[in-house]
Amino acid sequence: MILLSGELHVTYQGESTQTLKQGNYAYGPAKKPHSGKCGNSKPCVLFIAFENPLDAIPINK
Repeated sequence: MILLSGELHVTYQGESTQTLKQGNYAYGPAKKPHSGKCGNSKPCVLFIAFENPLDAIPINK
């Protein structure tokens, strides 16, 4: 994924939170639970591409 605007905090299960800023890119491990939230008052706009078909399953806490 590439963060097109804003700031995004991403946390993968068992790992520390990473902060993405505009123009940063990240590659997430398959099937690893994670969460993300915008870090400032601007909206987060992401471009996300996948190599294979997938199922996205939201987890409500």
